[in-house]
This record gives sequence, structure tokens and C-alpha cells, in this order.
Amino acid sequence: MTNLTIDLSKQEYPVFNICDDHILDLKPINFIFGRNGTGKSSLAQLIKQQYEETEEYDVCVFTGMQDLLVDDKLNAVVLGKENKEAKEQVDRIDLDLISRQGKLTELENSLKSLLWKPEFKELGINKNLLFTHKEEAEKDYKSKEQLIDAFYTYGAKEVREFSPNIKLFSGSSYNKNNFEREIQRARRLPDKELSLCKAQLRDNPKEKLKPYHAIHHNYEELLDRVNEVITRELAQIEILPEFKDNPQKQNFAMHGKKLHRPGEICAFCGNLYTKQREEKLELFLSVDELKKLNNDLDLLLKRINTHLKEMEELEEPKTSSFYSFLSDEVSDNILGIKHAQSSLVSFLRILESELNEKRRDLFSRRNPLSEQIPDSLNAEIENINKLIDRHNNHTDSFVEQQKKARDIIRFHLISEIIEDIKKHPFKKNSWRGYCAEKNDLKHLAERVVNERQIFEQEVESIEISIRAEKSAIARLEGDRRNQLKRTQNTEYLANIINQKLSAGGKQDLKLSVRRLEDDVEHYMILDEKNGTRDISKISAGEKNIIAFLYFIGFLKSMDSRQKKIIVFDDPMTSNDDTMQYLMITELQRLYRGTDRIFDRNRDCFLCMTHNVHFYLNVQPHGAIEDKHGRTKYDKYNFYIIRDKTFFKVEKEEDDFKTHYEALWMELNDLFESGHLNSMLNSMRRIVETFMLFNKIHPDHFYKGKDEHRKMFNVHSHAAIDELSADAIGKTKEQLRDMFKYLFYDNEFEEHFDSYWKH
Repeated sequence: MTNLTIDLSKQEYPVFNICDDHILDLKPINFIFGRNGTGKSSLAQLIKQQYEETEEYDVCVFTGMQDLLVDDKLNAVVLGKENKEAKEQVDRIDLDLISRQGKLTELENSLKSLLWKPEFKELGINKNLLFTHKEEAEKDYKSKEQLIDAFYTYGAKEVREFSPNIKLFSGSSYNKNNFEREIQRARRLPDKELSLCKAQLRDNPKEKLKPYHAIHHNYEELLDRVNEVITRELAQIEILPEFKDNPQKQNFAMHGKKLHRPGEICAFCGNLYTKQREEKLELFLSVDELKKLNNDLDLLLKRINTHLKEMEELEEPKTSSFYSFLSDEVSDNILGIKHAQSSLVSFLRILESELNEKRRDLFSRRNPLSEQIPDSLNAEIENINKLIDRHNNHTDSFVEQQKKARDIIRFHLISEIIEDIKKHPFKKNSWRGYCAEKNDLKHLAERVVNERQIFEQEVESIEISIRAEKSAIARLEGDRRNQLKRTQNTEYLANIINQKLSAGGKQDLKLSVRRLEDDVEHYMILDEKNGTRDISKISAGEKNIIAFLYFIGFLKSMDSRQKKIIVFDDPMTSNDDTMQYLMITELQRLYRGTDRIFDRNRDCFLCMTHNVHFYLNVQPHGAIEDKHGRTKYDKYNFYIIRDKTFFKVEKEEDDFKTHYEALWMELNDLFESGHLNSMLNSMRRIVETFMLFNKIHPDHFYKGKDEHRKMFNVHSHAAIDELSADAIGKTKEQLRDMFKYLFYDNEFEEHFDSYWKH
């Protein structure tokens, strides 16, 4: 036999008193009585929690109509805990699906309003404000772009028609795309530079020119040398008084010596020119130094003559030999050469003149020259050579240079076109100039980008939400399919329920299966003529007995090898007498093992109720001892829950005898606890039962006691139930005394005293 223990200390809320003992012992078969609110459902939950975790037992708890789902919409019921849970889940999923489908439709319409098309108007979908803003921005940008594009066409035409003599572009055409690309290279030229470029385009290819050779002369050294020669004095070895300090006489003697030979008559004085006189003159005139002086004079004059000849032979550059764009620079350079050449010739003539004067008067010392050294021709030659290099380079790259000049002039023209607002044909359209309009286009482009970014972010956000909703819908549809997969076929159990209801005399209560596509199995309620009954008119007792019989059938369908804990949590509700006895019979068949559902050697059975009559009738009747001297109170467990405590009934004297006796026991407990409303309910039921059993009319029983009748009248308990202790206005002792007085006044003192314990 299986005995179980329940740890009451694991209760979630303080329902039971666990100060003295927190362990509740259960035998294979157990019966517990407890009024509503005493913790029967809490105990069922504790059992489920403690033993489901072990997986040793299947814990099966009947909670009445909680396992029966009434679908008012379909006018049907769903049988079984699993099917009920599945139906509830499916209904919840369906509601969620409806909500999400609505939200998805709303999102898709919002997306259509963003991605608006004319055909959407028929669907009642208007343009989204973000779509309108983007559309307007794009329209403004397009309009401005078209205006500027027309300007490019106009600019290209101006370039093409610039000058018949100057072609400013290569190839066969020049179009708006060329013009647009070259705007960024536009540059205004100074007038002179523009003229040079135009002249350059008019030139034809020319021959290359040879460069001038540099003239490397040290004119400063030449001047120094001339000064040294013209200031030189000749030394006298023999002093002749007639020549002393007289250069003219010395020069005269030197010339005479050259003209005469010894033995000749002097042409001047007529005297004989002797050998002795010649020797004296040679000693006087220092012939070697004189020769050197004459030689130096010859050399310098020859050098100067060479320089002068060089100046004369220097060929002047011709402007016509150069490209026209260099003509001004060439002309300037020619003037520079002429000026330098003139300065040098003048300088050399002065030096030449001084040397000739020295030659005529060799013995005289001349003053040194202080002439300004003229500039060398090399600077001018270097400049002309640079021009020649430019000329020659231009010849080498004539085609390229022509293109470059064309480009420069074209870029200049483009600059004029984009800067000259007055020439533009779009002035009538408030053209404000290319730069201003292009800047406006830039801002419009930024506006388009910004509006598109906001628009695309909103589109992306809605698309993400749509994907999320579709994903959620797909997940819910998957969950729905899974819920439907776990539903059980309950038709065979419904047939068993119909048989039991019919056998119990309930002909107007029959289940008929109704299968709906993609839904849980439903059952309509038929009457004895197979007509459909309105589900809202089915009584709570009828619904309860259907759920009860289904639960019994479900237990029978379980694996017989698996251990079970079977708990009935207040199965008796407001069933009629026939249904009460049907339920009692089924429960007794169950715990006795008649249906082979329950095995007392391994399973555990627990029935809990608040109904005294049901409690007394569902348990084994009588307390007869068996051959071992044991009664039902030894074999089974009986508990009564009072004041949060489980009181074990161990002998017949401690148990209820009748329903009427149970009402008195309940009233005693309520008096002790001080529950006034519940006391009134018990007192009303005792008075009703007493008058009915003794066939006493209420008027005779109450004898005009209006206050007592109002308190204890069975027809007024709905109003009394809602009264608070303050509204009742009586203490528990006053209620007891009023209740006692009714029995005493009707001469039933002994009856009252036998049941009242306080």
C-alpha cells in the first residue's frame, strides 16, 4: 500500500497552520471535508507541485468545470484539460493573430502611403507627408537642374561660335557636357596674356633658331692693363743734359734714331750721326724697356681691335624669326643688346685712343682712366638664348602648345560666360548667375538627400516592423498548428459519457461531436429529441457532470502501469439528486477498483468536498469492524479542516452522522471563529431543515418576530450574505441568543441543547 506525505510548509501563502505539525499523511484512500475557503484547492496544488517534480506519479486533479471549456460563439463545449488548454491557446493565438494581422495591414498601408502610386488612391490610401516632402524636393531639384542644364547648352553654343578664325576645341563638336566639365577650370586672363594666346593660335610652325655664344671678356682687367701701360715711365741709364726732363726731346731723339744710321748726316741739324752718338742714345733710351712698352701697346691695341670687330660682327636677332607671342620680348632684348653693344664700343674706343696717345709720346706718363666698366653682353645674350629656347621648345611641341593656348582662351571665355549675367538668355526667368544658381542646386541636392534619408529611414523602420509582424504571425501560426497537433480525439470518451448519462436517467443531456477545420474538437449538447440545446441554458450541474464523467474516462484511458495520484477538488456542485448519486457511484467504483482505474497498492485517491451530504455518502458506509477489528477510520484517512488545521477523524463519534448534524457542527465551529455572515447562513439552513422535517409553517415558527424572521428567513440570504459585521449590528453571542430563543419559544429546548456545544 502507498502512503504519501504532504509538506504543508511549502505553501505559497499562509493557508494552513503549520506551527505544530507541517506534515499531512495520506493513505491510499482519503476523504477531506472543508468549507469553502479552507484551503482544499491549495492542498491540491501542493500535492501537484511536490509529486509532479518526482516524475514517479502522474498527478491527476479534477477541478470541476475548470477542465470544461464553454464556447458560447459555437454553442458548444470542449472536453478535456489538454483540449481545453489547446482551445484556450488557439483562441488566444487567434486573437493575437487578428490583432497582428490588423497591425500588419496598417503597416502595409503606411508603407504604400510612403511608396505611393496613383492606383493606391482607389484603395483610399493618400500620400504620406514624407513622400510629399521628398517629391517636392526632387521636383524643385529637377527644375533647377533643367535650368542649369539649359545654361550648359547655351555656354557650349557660345564657345562653338566664339571666332571664325580661332577654333577653341578639338574634335568635331563641343557640347554641354564638355562645357559643364570645364567650368571648374575656368579662369579669366589679363588682356595681354589673352592677346598673346590669340597671337599664338594665329602662328604657323617656324624653324628652330641657333643660340648665341657667350662673350667672356674681363673688361675690368683690360682697363687695369691699359692704365698700367699708359702710366708707365722709361728708365734713363746715361744722363744727357740736352734731353733731361724733356719728354718731347726724348721722343724726338727716339724717332731720329730710328731714321738714321751711324755715318749719316742728321736731317735736322746737318751734322754727322756717329757710332759713338748711337751708343749714347741707346744707353739713354734703355732700348729693352722701350721695346717692351711698344710690344704691350701693340698687344692691347690688337686685343681692343678684336673686341671691336667682335661687336661689329655680332648678328642682331630678327623679330620675324620668332613666334609672334615672343615678339615683344625679342624687341626688348634687341634694344638691350644694342645698348650694351654701344656702351662696350664706346668704352673700347676710349681705351684705344689712350693707347695711341701713349704710343705717340712714349716717354710721357699719362693719367690713368676712370671709365665706368660697361655691362657685359652676356646678360643680354643669356636672355635672347632663353627666348630662343622658348621658341625652339614651342616648335618641338607646336601642336601641344596650340592646344594649350586654345584651352586657356576657352577657359577664359567660359569664365566670361558664367560671370556675365547680362548675356544670359534666361534673365527673364530670374537667372541670378551660374554660381548662385549652382549653389542653390547644391542646397536643393542636400535637401533631397535629407528628405530621402528621412523617407528611407521611415520606409526601413516600417519594413522592419512588417518583417517582425510577419515573423510573429508565422510563429503564432506555427504555435497554433502545434496546439492543434496536441489535441486529443475525445469522441470515444463522449460516447462513454452519453452512455453513463443515459443510464443515470439524464436523457436530455447528450454530446454530439462538431468538427471544425483548423480548430479543436467541439461538442454540442443535444436533448432527448436530438435537438440542439442552447449552451447558455445548460446548468452548472450539467456542465459539471460532463466534466466529471470526462475526467473518469480520461483516467481509464491512461497507462495502467503508471502510478497515479487522483485528486477530486470539490467535485460536487449544484447537481440534482440524480447527478449526485451518479457522481457518488462513479467515485465509489473508482476507489474500490471496480473500473480497474485505481490500484490501492500503488495509487493514491483523495476526495475533498464542502458538501456534508456528499461527504457522508461518497465514503464507505458504516463503521463495521473487519475480522482484524479495523473500521474504515483505520483503513482510510478522514480529515475535517477547521481554523486552518487538519483534524483527523479516527472514530465514528468524531465524524458527521447526518447532513443536519453537520450543519450544527459547522455552526459551532463558526461561532468559535466569530464568522457572523457564515453563522447566519448555517442558522438559516438549520431553520429551513428543521421546519421542513417537522412540517412547521414559518408563520408559526417565527410567531411575529420580524427581526428574527429577517435574520433567519431562508429567502433573504442573498442580502444577508453581503452584509458586513457592522451592517449586521449583532455580536456572535447576540446572534446565538436570538437563534436559541426561536427553539426555546417553540418548546424545543432539548433539541437545541443537544446540538449546541457552547
